[in-house]
Amino acid sequence: MMTELNYAANQLVKKNSVLILKKTLSSIRNLDEKIENVTQRKLALGISSSGVRSSAHWKSVASFQQYYTERKQLYKELKELNDITNFIENLHQDRYKFVEKYQNIIDVVWDKKEKVKCGTEKSDQNQMRLQMEILRGENDDYSEI
Repeated sequence: MMTELNYAANQLVKKNSVLILKKTLSSIRNLDEKIENVTQRKLALGISSSGVRSSAHWKSVASFQQYYTERKQLYKELKELNDITNFIENLHQDRYKFVEKYQNIIDVVWDKKEKVKCGTEKSDQNQMRLQMEILRGENDDYSEI
């Protein structure tokens, strides 16, 4: 019974993989924009010591953590979708033409040239730690992010 259910679920995912992929990539792009906006707002508030003590500062920190966690989960879902459908090998097909708009996201997930790959717990923690230090004004080195 359970095997039949898993098979049916995999077939459903394979059938709708293009729609799932498009929605996932769109969500990741939206989260990237939100993270960028929160980071800019946080950096602007973190310039002075009074800005760091404001509630807007801490709301920005909380928003950043939430968006970052959501993005990390979507990257994992993207990898799971690829495990089921192997879409990364079929990007040349017309049905995946829309992926060209999201090439930077695909590169982060599968490109070996990235300094910090998403999906490994240690690199995710290091990247988040560095971004939080910069947001708090404790670290001025943006080159590692």
